[in-house]
Amino acid sequence: MKPLLIYTMTSGLGDYIILGDLMRKIEILLPEAKSIIIHRNNPHITRWEFDSHKERFFNIYNPLEIIRLLSFLKKRRQNGYTIFGLQMAPGSVQGFFLYYFFKKMGVINYIVDFNLINADIITSPKGSY
Repeated sequence: MKPLLIYTMTSGLGDYIILGDLMRKIEILLPEAKSIIIHRNNPHITRWEFDSHKERFFNIYNPLEIIRLLSFLKKRRQNGYTIFGLQMAPGSVQGFFLYYFFKKMGVINYIVDFNLINADIITSPKGSY
């Protein structure tokens, strides 16, 4: 399985630093994994120095970027990637509906939310739950 992880972030420098670092570390630990970030007008993405920031960051507030993101995800699914949408804020209604929309369009496989109410992937509880 080749995983593609999608993270969401807002427009802050701290979000960029934390999620950019996470994206790099996951790809070092799992070389077959790829990561991208959906953001909300984050001006700091141009600081990305590892490869083209256009291939890593997608602005959800820009309709052309959404089209580019959907095309990117469709191509990756066709190339055998399993796509996981991870929310920055567990239980976020906006994040869930964004990924739910993507899932209904057939461009992602799973919504990963650590809130047990609306998660696709959960660790099954032990004992009487």
